[in-house]
Amino acid sequence: MRKTIGADRSQLIRQFLAEAAVLVGSAGVLAVGLAAGARPLIRSLTGMSLSFGTFAAPYTLLTLSGIALVTTLGAGSYPAFVLSRFDPARVLGGSPGVHRARGPGTSILRRGLVVFQCATAVVLVAGTIAAYWQLDYLQDADLGFDAEQVVTVPQPPAADAPSISRSFRRDVAQHPGVTAVSEGSEPMPGDLQASVRVAVSGLGVAPEERHKLRLVTVGQGFFKTLGVAPIAGRTFEWGRPADSSGVVLNRAAAERLLTDLPPDRRTLEAALGQQLDVNVGFLGRDLEVIGIVDNFHLATLHQRVEPMAFFLTPILQDTYYLRVDLDETVSGLAGLQEVWQRYFPNAPFAYEFADQSFAAAYRSDQRVATLLGVFAGLAVLVAGLGLFGLAAFAARQRQHEIGVRKAVGASAGQIVGLISKDFLRLVGIAIAVAIPLAYVALTQWLNTFAYHFDLGPGVILWAGTGVLLVALLTVSVQALRAARIDPATVLRNE
Repeated sequence: MRKTIGADRSQLIRQFLAEAAVLVGSAGVLAVGLAAGARPLIRSLTGMSLSFGTFAAPYTLLTLSGIALVTTLGAGSYPAFVLSRFDPARVLGGSPGVHRARGPGTSILRRGLVVFQCATAVVLVAGTIAAYWQLDYLQDADLGFDAEQVVTVPQPPAADAPSISRSFRRDVAQHPGVTAVSEGSEPMPGDLQASVRVAVSGLGVAPEERHKLRLVTVGQGFFKTLGVAPIAGRTFEWGRPADSSGVVLNRAAAERLLTDLPPDRRTLEAALGQQLDVNVGFLGRDLEVIGIVDNFHLATLHQRVEPMAFFLTPILQDTYYLRVDLDETVSGLAGLQEVWQRYFPNAPFAYEFADQSFAAAYRSDQRVATLLGVFAGLAVLVAGLGLFGLAAFAARQRQHEIGVRKAVGASAGQIVGLISKDFLRLVGIAIAVAIPLAYVALTQWLNTFAYHFDLGPGVILWAGTGVLLVALLTVSVQALRAARIDPATVLRNE
């Protein structure tokens, strides 16, 4: 009509692009306002604090302007550069060529966008399910000791004095709420940065070929405090001065050192009593393996259990370990704080339960899971809106066909099935596209954890089923509305 009354193509192009720019600009202003108002929610989801100045920063403005420009061109290009090209005589005359020109390419684009939206939704929903399953796996995983009863407290500078630290441990051990107390060089969970090169003595192993083990210095009651029992030999015990030249290995370290022995001697019992060459002077000489413990986690489950060697020495220790009675936790911690204040009045009693420390270490993974859930919800919403709009458009285009079918006796169920099957086919294609993408992405993400649940078909099946149900509900609403039309109203002009 506008071209008929004299508008040229350039005017139509400017009009369509201006309309798209106004819509995108309004949406951008609304989005910034919502983001500014949702700063507390963003902080709780991401741990990031956004100030109002962030929204006025040059980088933010340039980024938003770029997004607005790309969106404007993407949304306005088709009506501006394609629709404005049609001949008004052919359009107003209902020429079949126009419908063919507008139909196939446009239909492919619409259907392609729906497939893309649904596939994205399936991938994000699968990622959300996998993230929460992995978090459950991490929180329920066996650490090799009872983390609920273990409390760690950072040692203050005053604890460097052996007499003060010894008296503190003695008084704490006498407290009724504490069953064991010791020290260690690693907090919970530890970084395990320190290492030592070790080899069995007398085998002629070159220094550069010695095995690299993680170095952990501990006190006598360390393993008792954690509740870790030896699987061969014994651990450090009170009243044994000779233990200062002893070494306790975990299973991984013992198995690594045993590779230097003949094949017929590679047993845990054969490792006991072996003399070790160590490349760290302050640990002493003629160190002997007195015991082996099973593998347990001092670091998070992002890392595999490292081969660890435990040495009885006060050097490098910076953490107190206490094992508390869970039935007397409140009174026990209150009493411990009183003892702490007597010995370290200028240091805070910053205790942490080991299980809570491990849970806190997975906080970033929790945020990833939450963000994935938010984006998955938005993706499902957008995909649902796309299907809703496409179903409404299809129902409007086929209303004459539906009217004829109803006039010759088609039931409402048949009409619903007629309209729904094409869209459910699109969703099926989207799920088929999303399955390999989700599997590859989730496999790579889970490989960042040394320990993770087995990724089977269940995650993607749940995600695909959920998106399919949303799509079925969305399309069914429009299909039922189309099935209720009165054929006489639709066909009265035929």
